[in-house]
Amino acid sequence: MIPSRTPAIVALALALAAASATATVLDPPRPAGLVDTDGLAFGVDVDGSLAVVCDHTAGLVVLDLADPADPQPRGTLDTPGAARNVVVRDGLAYVADRAGDLRLVDVTDPDQPVEVGAVALPGIALGVDVAGAVAYVAAKGFGLQIVDVSDPAQPTVIGAVDTPGFASDVAVVGTVAYVADFAAGLRVIDVSDPTAPVEIGSYDTAGDANGVAVSGPLAVVADFSGGVVVLDVTTPAAPALRGVLPTGGLASEVVLADPDLALVADGSGGLLVVSLADPDQPALVTSYQTVDATVQLALVGRYVALACGEGGLETVEVFEGSVTAPAPVATLALTAAPNPFNPRTVLRLRSPGGMARLALYDVVGREVRVLREGVLPAGEVRVPVSADGLASGVYLARLELGGRSGTTRLVLVR
Repeated sequence: MIPSRTPAIVALALALAAASATATVLDPPRPAGLVDTDGLAFGVDVDGSLAVVCDHTAGLVVLDLADPADPQPRGTLDTPGAARNVVVRDGLAYVADRAGDLRLVDVTDPDQPVEVGAVALPGIALGVDVAGAVAYVAAKGFGLQIVDVSDPAQPTVIGAVDTPGFASDVAVVGTVAYVADFAAGLRVIDVSDPTAPVEIGSYDTAGDANGVAVSGPLAVVADFSGGVVVLDVTTPAAPALRGVLPTGGLASEVVLADPDLALVADGSGGLLVVSLADPDQPALVTSYQTVDATVQLALVGRYVALACGEGGLETVEVFEGSVTAPAPVATLALTAAPNPFNPRTVLRLRSPGGMARLALYDVVGREVRVLREGVLPAGEVRVPVSADGLASGVYLARLELGGRSGTTRLVLVR
């Protein structure tokens, strides 16, 4: 059920969105296009004008969205499992193929998608994100699986960390992976060393964390019956609750739109547009009833493409002007050697320079020591860290500079 909206709430939410967004939100959104795929449309991602739909047991469907109001089917490719989630980067589709595989598909020729590589994973592959030459897969029952995809023909598992719940989605920002872990809420994983990922923080949401998106200091969780949960992840090791918006349905996935809007796929059959202008009070702006239960979605200019199960792919006009997904806050190069250390280590910082703050935190997010504060020169800077006054254990060094941040994990062994 789509939550009801009083006129006062609608007016407030629209005002908040209009004050912060580059495009006006249509209320209500307008139906645009529809393609009835052969299977169950579970996942979708868009790269330029190309959409790749995960059609479950029917594999992949490639669509031309040059005109989102008139989607044009191009090619298809069956996968051995059940295609569940996808990320498309530079003509390569990274497919979470539910049976437990990550499959890499070349879609540069949309009429003839071709699988170029695959790797078997434990568990049930439900979510995927890609950062550089590394793919991160949420594998139900086996947590986060990390795959080197520098050679698409030979993807290789290089690291993994189990989570207490059922990993269903993942979003990676710099050296941190945020995993929607269903009944176990949001788990925060340090992936600065992809071969040795480690959980550094968590937040147990009230519902079942099914989807997650992160930008800047905020992580937004699609929490199924728990609605939309907004968390402050300024300190990734200590996520803090900002606000909750009950949806009255099953919030299954979320995508962020520039700059303060969340687009939420509601598993009970709708699209929700939520204002994050005040993260402590997320507000419903408008909603749209899709042809079937929505599972995942992607932003396409002023349109949203929605994977709608048996209804296929539906496109909806949501904005009067084009908007883009906000880029995650860029992280900075930050490493330490030796690590583990005793009695000292050296942090190596690489940045464009500027006003900066470098501090040391314990694993629950408490600041232990300020290591450097002030103007940081461009290039590489080395900052020594002494074990004096510190107990054995795990610490996080965090560098903040010009709206960007970088974090690395230190281990002190006495």
